[in-house]
Amino acid sequence: ATSEAVVRQHYDCTRPHSRRRRDAIQMAVLAEHGRRIRVYELQGELLFGSTESVALALLTELEQADYLIVDLRRLLGMDQASATLLGHLCERAAADQKRLFFCGTSHLYPFRRHLQKRDVAAQTPGWLSFDETERALEWCEGVLIGEEGLPQTSADGSDLCRQYLCSGLTETEIETVRKAGSERRFAAGEQIVRAGEPADCLYFILAGEAEVWVSAASSVANSRRLRLSILAPSTVFGEIGLLNGQQRTANVSAISELHCLQLPFDALDETIRNQMLANMARHFAEMLKDNAELVQHLA
Repeated sequence: ATSEAVVRQHYDCTRPHSRRRRDAIQMAVLAEHGRRIRVYELQGELLFGSTESVALALLTELEQADYLIVDLRRLLGMDQASATLLGHLCERAAADQKRLFFCGTSHLYPFRRHLQKRDVAAQTPGWLSFDETERALEWCEGVLIGEEGLPQTSADGSDLCRQYLCSGLTETEIETVRKAGSERRFAAGEQIVRAGEPADCLYFILAGEAEVWVSAASSVANSRRLRLSILAPSTVFGEIGLLNGQQRTANVSAISELHCLQLPFDALDETIRNQMLANMARHFAEMLKDNAELVQHLA
């Protein structure tokens, strides 16, 4: 047996990135060093014969990468021999001072118990700390950025020059934008934007973090919160309304205490508005390019 039927896909993290929005400098770091983070997604039944080849492939990845994320949420089950082989990977990773995470294991109770009982010093965070691959990926990205001497998140977003929407604006125009807006503070957990509401302003994040999310079911009683993105200082939300002035398409809530500059669309003069629209067009064109590459990668 080979790993072909079990390995759904594998990729490094130059692309795709986690859903956390990062500034241009951080994105450049991930583009250059993202190969140090590898993700393997497994599927089907993991039996001893196929696990041997999978384990060999993962060992090879550990030689080339510093962070390895193994996504098991699509795995239907595994036998004890497979659990033992994957457990040996933890020992190898620990010996080589690499980080290894198994995600999506809540349905694999015997495997979880096997790892928890292994007589090897556990890493921090632990091998089973992240149920979602997205969370593990975000953590690995943050550490990688930190290793390059950059803060994982910018604590200060007060410099509007770092906002992509303000690219190309003069100092005078940026000051005009600042004066046209009003500073707002939101408590952790407070909802700032609701899907379906009229879109009449945007928010530049000056400090704190916010979450963009939608409800995954139409029934309120059965709704599940689906995270789309995490926003940090020097990022913006609500700007889509600048294009069409229609209803909000997603919700935004404060993760921590949030400090924003709220900017009404009707407060923008034509020159600044047109420059922001041009910046938005370039930004979304780049996003479409990234998404197209991601779809090709996942196909």
